[in-house]
This record gives sequence, structure tokens and C-alpha cells, in this order.
Amino acid sequence: ELEKVRSMLEKQLQDVGAEKDRLQERLDGADADLKAYKSEVEQMKELNSNVEAQLAAGRTRMEQAQAEVRDLTVSRDAALASLKASEAAAAAEGDAQLAALRAQISNA
Repeated sequence: ELEKVRSMLEKQLQDVGAEKDRLQERLDGADADLKAYKSEVEQMKELNSNVEAQLAAGRTRMEQAQAEVRDLTVSRDAALASLKASEAAAAAEGDAQLAALRAQISNA
């Protein structure tokens, strides 16, 4: 009878040992998965940081381009105003010369 109990307890002890080994394998697998996940998270953080840096650089370039466009627009508007003023002055001078010629013709 004692031998049966001992045999049964040894069997249970073996089963518990086997279950412990299975659980340890699962724990080791979960630990490896966690390390891989943490590594992936770090990679994603680094990628996100790189993307943010590229976005910031892109925004800076865009702001510089917008400022350049504003400067060019001001220059264009000034050039157009100068051209209109020159055209008006040339037209006025032409009208004055035409009037002078008409006056000479009428006096002749």
C-alpha cells in the first residue's frame, strides 16, 4: 500500500515537473516575444522621429519658398508699376510732341 502511494506521488511529481517545464518554455517564449515587441517599438519610435525630422525640414523649406514667392510677387508688382508709369510718361511725351507738331502745322 505504501509503495502504491509512493508510486502515485512520484508520478504526480513527474507530472508537476513536466508541467513546470512546459510553463517555463511558454514563459521563455513570451519573454522572447516581449523583447521582440520592445525592439519593434523602439524601431517604430526611431522611424517616427526620422519622419518628424523630415516633416520639420519640409515645413522649413516650404516656409522659405513661400517667403521667396512673396518677395518675387512684391518685385513683380513694383516692376509692373514702374512699367505702367514709364508707359504713361511715354504716352504723355508722345501726346505733347504731337500737340507741338499740330501747333507748328497750324501756324505754318
